[in-house]
Amino acid sequence: MQHDSTDRAESRAVYGHPIPALRRFDAILTAIGLGLIGVACAGALLLIPAMPTFMPLLLGVAVFSALLAIPLTMHTVSHPEITLTPDGLIVRPMLWREKFIPYSALRGLTRHPLIRDPGASPGVDRLLWGRHHTPREGIAVVVGRDAGLSPLYRLFGSVAGVRGPAFGLSSTTHTQYAELRARLSAVCGDWTG
Repeated sequence: MQHDSTDRAESRAVYGHPIPALRRFDAILTAIGLGLIGVACAGALLLIPAMPTFMPLLLGVAVFSALLAIPLTMHTVSHPEITLTPDGLIVRPMLWREKFIPYSALRGLTRHPLIRDPGASPGVDRLLWGRHHTPREGIAVVVGRDAGLSPLYRLFGSVAGVRGPAFGLSSTTHTQYAELRARLSAVCGDWTG
């Protein structure tokens, strides 16, 4: 029985951030930012009865703060740590709980919405990054709605131009990106778009 669990543990492959301390620091800053946005929204709304003459300004602060929370919350799920298992993959976002997704719930791969095509402007790349720059690569993994992912993944999917939830993988946020991409391509099949 122990031998069986050891085989299952060895068949797992974890693709995390290349610098785990940087990811933890990013998670802490993101959580602080979301907390400050919540305090700003609540504070502005609570001050309205005390300062009715400033109601338009306070409502503007609350709405603007809430709008700032949208990209910040999307950031928490955009590049989760991935663990591949024999039955599916485990998605571990920055702040939220991990979620198991069976391979049958994966719908395909598409272009990453936040990474521009490599080589789109080689002159600018050479000027900005130098001669030996390796362009960033990335894909978005499209997941079926039946996987039970949070609405934040659907937000990332809408940015990626797909219907339904999705999350991103990139060469700068995942170790062994090429291997991960090849393994997911074998499971998902061809590109969806």
